[in-house]
Amino acid sequence: MRRGLAILVLSLWPALSAAQDALTPEVSAEETARDRSYLTSLIEDNLSSDTVTVRLEGFEGALSSRATFDTLTIADADGVWITIRKGAMAWERGALLSGRIQIGELSADEIDLPRLPNAGSEAASPEVSPFSLPELPVSVEVGRIQAKQIKLGAPVIGQAVTASLSGSIALSNGEGMMRLKALRADQVKGQISIDAGFANATRQLTLDLLFDEAAGGVASQLLGLPGAPAITLAIAGDAPLEDYKADIVLSTDGQRRLGGSVALQLAGPDTPGSSRFSANLEGNLAPLFPAEYRPFFGETVSVLAEGKRAATGRMELSALDLTTNAFDLTGQAVLNPGGLPERADLNLRIALPDGGDVPLPFAGEGTTLRRATLRFDYDAAEDEAWNLDGQVIGLQGPVVSAVAARLSGSGRIRQSQTMPSLGGTVSVMLGGVQSRDAALAEALGPFLSGHGRFSWAKGTPLRLSGFSLTGQGYGLGLDARVMDPTEGLRIEGLLKPRIDDLSRLSALAGRPLAGAISGALEGQFTVLTGAFDTGFDLVAQDLAIGQVQVDPLLTGETLLTGRMRRDQDGISVQDLELSAEGLHFAGSGHLNSEQSWMTAQARLPDLARMGIGFGGQVDGDLTFEGAGLEGQLSLDLAGSNLSAQQPELHQLLGGRAIASLDLQIAKDRVAITAARLETTQLDVQASAADGEGSRKLALSGRLVNMAVLAPSFPGPATIDGTLADVEAGYQLALDGSGPGGTQARVSGLLRPDLSGGDLSISGQSQSALLNAFIAPRSINGPLSFDLRLDGPFAVSSLSGQVGLSQAVVVAPNLGLSMKDLGVDVQLASGQAQVNADGAMEAGGRVALGGRVALASPYSGDLQITFDRARFRDPELYDSRVSGAVDISGPLMGGARISGALTLSETELQVPSSGLGGASAIPEITHIAEPASVHETRRKAGLLAQAETRGTGADFPLDVTISSERAIFVRGRGLDAELGGALSVTGSTNNVIPLGEFNLIRGRLDILGKRFVLDEGRIALQGALMPWISFAATTKQSDYATTVAIEGPASEPEITFTSVPELPEEEVLARLLFDRGLTNLSPLQAAQLAAAVATLAGKGGGGIINKLRETTGLDDLDVSTDESGAATVRAGKYISDNLYTDVAIDSQGKTEINLNLDLTPNLTARGSVTAEGETGIGIFFEKDY
Repeated sequence: MRRGLAILVLSLWPALSAAQDALTPEVSAEETARDRSYLTSLIEDNLSSDTVTVRLEGFEGALSSRATFDTLTIADADGVWITIRKGAMAWERGALLSGRIQIGELSADEIDLPRLPNAGSEAASPEVSPFSLPELPVSVEVGRIQAKQIKLGAPVIGQAVTASLSGSIALSNGEGMMRLKALRADQVKGQISIDAGFANATRQLTLDLLFDEAAGGVASQLLGLPGAPAITLAIAGDAPLEDYKADIVLSTDGQRRLGGSVALQLAGPDTPGSSRFSANLEGNLAPLFPAEYRPFFGETVSVLAEGKRAATGRMELSALDLTTNAFDLTGQAVLNPGGLPERADLNLRIALPDGGDVPLPFAGEGTTLRRATLRFDYDAAEDEAWNLDGQVIGLQGPVVSAVAARLSGSGRIRQSQTMPSLGGTVSVMLGGVQSRDAALAEALGPFLSGHGRFSWAKGTPLRLSGFSLTGQGYGLGLDARVMDPTEGLRIEGLLKPRIDDLSRLSALAGRPLAGAISGALEGQFTVLTGAFDTGFDLVAQDLAIGQVQVDPLLTGETLLTGRMRRDQDGISVQDLELSAEGLHFAGSGHLNSEQSWMTAQARLPDLARMGIGFGGQVDGDLTFEGAGLEGQLSLDLAGSNLSAQQPELHQLLGGRAIASLDLQIAKDRVAITAARLETTQLDVQASAADGEGSRKLALSGRLVNMAVLAPSFPGPATIDGTLADVEAGYQLALDGSGPGGTQARVSGLLRPDLSGGDLSISGQSQSALLNAFIAPRSINGPLSFDLRLDGPFAVSSLSGQVGLSQAVVVAPNLGLSMKDLGVDVQLASGQAQVNADGAMEAGGRVALGGRVALASPYSGDLQITFDRARFRDPELYDSRVSGAVDISGPLMGGARISGALTLSETELQVPSSGLGGASAIPEITHIAEPASVHETRRKAGLLAQAETRGTGADFPLDVTISSERAIFVRGRGLDAELGGALSVTGSTNNVIPLGEFNLIRGRLDILGKRFVLDEGRIALQGALMPWISFAATTKQSDYATTVAIEGPASEPEITFTSVPELPEEEVLARLLFDRGLTNLSPLQAAQLAAAVATLAGKGGGGIINKLRETTGLDDLDVSTDESGAATVRAGKYISDNLYTDVAIDSQGKTEINLNLDLTPNLTARGSVTAEGETGIGIFFEKDY
């Protein structure tokens, strides 16, 4: 409105001046100055906008016939883009009263255009503007035009140009004349001159156009001519229109490239309205194109066209011949007054004489073909049929290529005075489709085909029926009507897309896709205005978009339906609905520059589908009200039956949660006006601190019971503060408190984009609050911190101090426990200086010191010191370690681990266990497993872990391990003493141990027999598990018997061998009793089993199984009690329902049991011991 007012004033200005000339013969200087000030202000203020600033300086002559100004500038957000200095305009004010604007002078000393104006970033209007042609209210005449200096910046036309402009335009009494001349005044010489005129009386047309520019000029650079040559273009003609001819010459670097003439002959008075025309041009255009396109043009390009137009509008092209070295278009055609052909014979051929590939200069760089032909013929004098046939062989594009392509069509053209019509069928086929882009090749497939029918009759729309485009596994169907172009070229129709397998688009989309999609879009679209009204109904099956949280929601059938419309009222969305097994969304809305609204509802019936560790249902409502895209947005969420796999989060939710968010959206900012999250345990709120429209938020939060996160710290925790929107960003101030003396304060400035800030963070708390996130490990002790964050939200931006004192750390999965742990961390300059010291619960101390960079790859220089630190696994080892280990380099991978450790008081225990016992617990499938049970199994390591592939970060190793005293290995009758040293080298992904601990002395006791060890050693394997190897050899009778224990210390294997070779069970019998296995008494067999129990450790197979089979027993079981005493039990079925067993312990005490199965569920049992104790009972058993 304001800009329209300014334009109205400027338009009426000359008229007002003329009227004032007539009514007021003289104007005072004071009135002139006042009017000048008012008009200057009006022009500046009303031609300016939010993105455009107009400034006018030295404006004079507002009420005279000649106005001048010193400077006129127009600026956008990037600054001034045009400056006009010493401008003047003179006009004949009285001419305006007769409907003419007669400008006598339009001049400026300097026009400076360094760049084009900024296009701006304003969103397009949602409303449609009706299609119309511009209308000019008055005629304009300009007498003298002059610009002494015009400066154009390089961004305007590709290079900086300084030029001058002069000329004049005259139009009066049926005669017109225009003379314009522009001269370059910089280092590149050039000129453009136009001298044109026409007189109605003589019908004489004069045209003299000259464009002449030296090498390196604007034209050659814009056209991309090789070498940027000098260019000259001349067009000249001076003759009456009844026999007009103009000569044309184009030259570069003084060489003629194209020349010829065009002619127009208007008919005489006897045949008014008819005319003849011709064009004859010839030359060598190849030098104007890059060298690779010169075979296409060759040395000669010729254009020949002749024809005539009758007064009725009938057009006849009697000759057409456009020829280059590889291109030939020839033919004839006749069009009736309605534009339909009466006769046509057109032929196109593209091929090189030598049969090579033809480079196509106007089809994109790198596009070639081997051969192409196209023919169209029709002759109404013979019949109504028309035919189209074409083919392309060897098409090669920069992205897509095809071995062959075929285009064909046929139909009828009906000549009628009342209702002419045409119609037909067209088809296209591309075979051998390939692409250099593998992703695009997969999407397109090896072929494309299309076909369809069209029809048109005068006064009716153009109809497209059954059109389809088909590829391998996809297709697109179309039925449409194309309305009269005078209505904006409106298209109405139905579009049917289909993709059978979306995975073919995965590489193109850059993410894994899956599923199938099909559907229909029906409606209308107006090309010239952008208006549309479209309904859509799409169906997807097993859709996946490569988002692990979203894909489970879309399994099965997904439906998308709705309708969208854009017209003069804006954009509207009606009945939009997305429905899937795990997601439902529905919404409607309207977008308008003056008034917009939107409502939407969404539901996630089962959060567990998303695999984010939560379960339950969430419902949401979204509303928006405003103008355009600015307004108030509100989001409300409600969760029911909520659960979380992590017990602490599960307790925080308490089964339900509600959340809300209100946003005020403006053009340059989005502000939170209110927000809230509420569960049974938690309540967090944000609201405008000073009422609606405030730029400050009041923040508050309350956790009902901190014990849900840290069980040892019951009580509420609160947080309060403000967040203010200031010019430099957001000012934050938060204070928090909680049980256990927890106090925290955060204050400072956040960046406008929330990517970082300048914050101080201080307080104290209990480290036990971390236990929920580090389980099954735990830590207890007071924690203090005094930090500053200056920069982005990254650890490297922190400085200050973090301290921990008198802490207790337990890592049950590592078998470690520490007490009296003190930690001091100093952060500065992107590094952390760490000092920590603590006592091992089992004895000794461990200290850590050094520095670590706070940015990837987190290079560090650390040292871990051990002072008689006791490491103990009751079933495997017990040792005290002293020494130091250095870690130097990037901790993300590549840091070198080196040092020397000394072992003292070290004992390696070979674990023992019974041979019989219960079998392993079978795999259990948990149905509707509670979150607390799942978390307990996770912490216990009972959850199956996905197999990991590859290796993690690699660290070079160089650690020496030596023993201050002997290392003892005991267990399973083994008692050995070893000494020595070893080195751990290689890397963590490929450990290479060097050296070993060797036997000093040792023995092996089996059933009271002692064997002296001949060999013994301890080494490390790749997983740093001790590997033991011991052997004792003895001679009995004619046999040399060897007992060997070898394997991981946690599960070694025992073997018995002899020379000459005997079965393993026979070797053991002879070793212990000096007799064969078949000659053993029952007591000796029991003793033999007890010896095996001492050595084997676990498992019921191997020797025991062989003993059972050899003796013919149904059951043979050996077990040990808590004191290590062995018991052997041998059992045998005497009949089908009578079973007896005998048990003998290591003290020789025996027990006999007898079981009689009376029925499948009823059993009688009796027992008697060597001491005379007896027992009898009846037992009922039932399997379930």
